[in-house]
Amino acid sequence: MAVPQVGLELQYEEAVFLSTTDLPSSIDILNRILYSVVEENNERDVSCKVKSFELLGKLLADTREVEDLERLLICMRPFLISLSKAKIRQVLEIRLIRLYFDTKRFEEALALCRELFDELKGLDHTTLLVEVQLLERETHHALNSLPMALAAVTSARTTADAIICPPNIQAAVDMHTVAGILHAEKKEWTTALLHFTMAFDTNDCSAALAALRCMLLCKIFLNEPQDVPSLVSSKMGLRPECRGASH
Repeated sequence: MAVPQVGLELQYEEAVFLSTTDLPSSIDILNRILYSVVEENNERDVSCKVKSFELLGKLLADTREVEDLERLLICMRPFLISLSKAKIRQVLEIRLIRLYFDTKRFEEALALCRELFDELKGLDHTTLLVEVQLLERETHHALNSLPMALAAVTSARTTADAIICPPNIQAAVDMHTVAGILHAEKKEWTTALLHFTMAFDTNDCSAALAALRCMLLCKIFLNEPQDVPSLVSSKMGLRPECRGASH
């Protein structure tokens, strides 16, 4: 008597359960689901394949399996495009760029940044575009390319200004903060101080206070610690609304 095949949804539920206890088995099940043939009009099975792709991509990214994530994205691209699910793939490709960066594969990170930038710039996924531009900035920064890093953050700022961004992204796209950090890393303390001052004057309280701390460090490295108390007093006097956020 033939053993009935287990449905994709039950397989997916098993994979979810095993993802915290038996990762290799979970990955095997997810791969089985993804390579199974489903009817396009079977919405439940198609949805299950999409969920399996998302989970497998997350597991591979979390465990830093760069090559396996690359293969998954290449293999599943036609399926996701056919379903107009490109955004799911794009989110995982951003994770892949981060993995490239973390493993110092900078040229591959930049290549995927450019590819995603070209794809996203004509779409509505503007927040994803800003994330790509910020990753490009980080990569150029790691390669010690100051002009390219500043160009990338300027581009990200232009994109972010057109939308409502989360606070973490707003802070990341502030070109004065980034420029200050880049100059500080080169021990150009006076130039860094100027940029952090601009960042303090133009950002919200959270980012402004972070910039103020950097200004104080610049003063210390310039051998001007005596200026620290008056700098704190004068700057907080200009931004009294930030006093409550300084604790």
